[in-house]
Amino acid sequence: MSGAAARRPPLLPALLLAAVLAGACGLPAPAAGGPAVRPLPSRPLEPARIAPFPGPLDLARDGSALWVTPAGDVYVQEGSGARAAPRFVARGWRAAFWYRGGLGIVGLRSRGESFQVVYRLPGGGQETLGTTDAPAQVQVTAGGWVAWPLAGDLEMADPVTESRSRRPGLLRGAERFRLAPDGRQVALARAGRLERVTLTPAGRGSGPEAETLGPLAGAAAFAWSADGRWLAWAAPAGGGEGGFDLRLYDARRHRQRPLWRPPAGAAGAGGAAAVAALHWLPGRPLLLVETGGGSAAGGRLYWLVDLAGRARRLPFGGGEAWPLPDGSGFLFAGPPRGPAGRAEGQPGVWAVRLGGSG
Repeated sequence: MSGAAARRPPLLPALLLAAVLAGACGLPAPAAGGPAVRPLPSRPLEPARIAPFPGPLDLARDGSALWVTPAGDVYVQEGSGARAAPRFVARGWRAAFWYRGGLGIVGLRSRGESFQVVYRLPGGGQETLGTTDAPAQVQVTAGGWVAWPLAGDLEMADPVTESRSRRPGLLRGAERFRLAPDGRQVALARAGRLERVTLTPAGRGSGPEAETLGPLAGAAAFAWSADGRWLAWAAPAGGGEGGFDLRLYDARRHRQRPLWRPPAGAAGAGGAAAVAALHWLPGRPLLLVETGGGSAAGGRLYWLVDLAGRARRLPFGGGEAWPLPDGSGFLFAGPPRGPAGRAEGQPGVWAVRLGGSG
């Protein structure tokens, strides 16, 4: 590590837990006076500044955090991360993901100009699943499938069942793809439009094997629900005024419908809201929508949208978000202040817990 890097402040000086009580329609609502916030002691995850954030975190079902430093070192922080010390796992990786919620780790290992997709077993041994030329697009689904592109082909493997699949040319010209959790469908962004492809043989009564669903507001603005039924995406809003409309595709009935449009003023004084990311909360029919340009610092705003199109804006902003595996909330990279608005020192990652519907 260079001297400059050694002088950088800790990435995670504190982890905060925000409890947001449930409101009408089963959507979270802020408690009186704002969300309740209490700090949890936490060791630093990485001696580097949070801006630019070095890479996404991944969480196991027990709350263990997994991440890769800019130098390529892989660390795990056991349990909730409140008291455990980070544990070094591997070196020379580009990215790392939990496999099936914690049953091993899938990662990308640099090998010259390409990257190997590897599976590291819980006992420490590892095997190579394949090679990719697009490391940013490697995916690990909740259903156990690992998917990656290679020269326009879609490669898939399940290291536990030893199942493998390959679709030649499917990703040629695609900017981004999303594999459904069960590995039976794939959605992809190509030439500014969203396409859906069935990967398993079509049976009687099934929908079309491939179809174009419509224009996309951003190459990464689409996401599958955990059960693979719902595909949400952001389409450009009509009228040429910028902004976006959320649409929903039902993979059982093979129909799509409008879901939600951000209200006027959602982006503050900066104009129409731009979609930054979409995330389904695991096990819950709630879509977490990140919109950009919503704060004086240029951060993101968070909205929760249900299947009826009812939405609530959460009472804080930040950066990139990662849903918690149990569907109870999410982590987000925040500015140097907590959800309560009081300055807390260096930027960090914050945890937000959403209440139930009762």
